[in-house]
Amino acid sequence: MEKLTVTPQFIEQLADSGNPALRVKVLTDLLDVSNDDSVFQEAKDHLLEDEWIAKTLQAHNGDGTWGKGFYRKYDGTSWVMLHLSEIGAPA
Repeated sequence: MEKLTVTPQFIEQLADSGNPALRVKVLTDLLDVSNDDSVFQEAKDHLLEDEWIAKTLQAHNGDGTWGKGFYRKYDGTSWVMLHLSEIGAPA
């Protein structure tokens, strides 16, 4: 298996990929940008433009739940909320 070399250019490419959720994770997890930083705040302001977040929110049942049960694996409300929180989706 070939080694992957992560260059600063590669990190910048990830951060500027057009994927708002990925940008937030790259800024915080790889570039150690503070939550107080204006770059982070601007990136977070665009999270709702992320296609996955938008589609997930559209799939909401309208009663505070997703899927067919609260704890149902992968598509239950608890799983959906966990994933939304992991990528920093606003409450």
